[in-house]
Amino acid sequence: MDTETNTEINGETTADIAYLLKIEGETLLVQGNLTIGRHIDNDIIVAGEDVLDFHLRLELCERGPNVIPLGNATFALNGNEVEGIWSLIPGDVLGIGVVAVHVGIEREQADGIRAWVLAEQDTERIHDIADDFLIGRHPECGLQLDSEHVSRRHARIVQVAGGVWIQDLGSANGTQLNGRTIRGGCRLLHGDEVRFDELAFRVRGIGEDLTVMRPFRDEDLRPIRVLDGSTSNETSEGGRSLVANIESSIKKRGVSQQRNNTATSVSSVARLQAAPNVSTQRRATPAQDQHVLEGLSDSGKVNTFR
Repeated sequence: MDTETNTEINGETTADIAYLLKIEGETLLVQGNLTIGRHIDNDIIVAGEDVLDFHLRLELCERGPNVIPLGNATFALNGNEVEGIWSLIPGDVLGIGVVAVHVGIEREQADGIRAWVLAEQDTERIHDIADDFLIGRHPECGLQLDSEHVSRRHARIVQVAGGVWIQDLGSANGTQLNGRTIRGGCRLLHGDEVRFDELAFRVRGIGEDLTVMRPFRDEDLRPIRVLDGSTSNETSEGGRSLVANIESSIKKRGVSQQRNNTATSVSSVARLQAAPNVSTQRRATPAQDQHVLEGLSDSGKVNTFR
């Protein structure tokens, strides 16, 4: 995940939530990165025979905190022994030796979003997100997905203080956020794409000042205009012109356009674009009712084209 905590999303920053760690009745604010261990130089000191001098590193990222084991350190996440780097969401419990570290948040103000939904990418069907929203093939899931590639309990989405977080539940084929596989959980933002194997959904917040989202369509990836032999203009030298024919728009505006030397002028534009140091021998003096294009070469020569 990105290590920036103030990344701008839809004109707003994501630094509206403060993450907290609750350890043995004491609440600590997570500010930037910190280390946890039994050595006195750690930001959070945890005693115990099973705790290393420098046990874990906690990095606060855009989508939430990541926990990184140091050396041969081991830890538990929600009662299960895990390895490697994991991302955390509110409600997670870290087990460090015999000490339990609870992850929480505080939020002074909401962002105006009244509700959250998941929209299917293919059908645009809308699914309301409950406070604790289970996703998978199991009949008890709030979003039941009929796919053999989706686990029975694949993922969950939780709402806390008006924000939403997604968490993979150890699914066989993983959960992706904006094309990247998540490990653990992270915060969701308006417009995110989430995938449960091959099934894609768009996260939408229902509020006043949010951009309307829609999935990409095939035509979004196509050129606006395809040049082929039947539609392209040909220059007097047989070369294909890259300048669109604007005669129809000129006629609509009632401007009389002289067409003599048009092909030569277009050909000159193409040659000037290919070789900017080449200049013409003389500068044309256009009539008062003609539109012209003036080009400046590297040598300072001004060339005028009708």
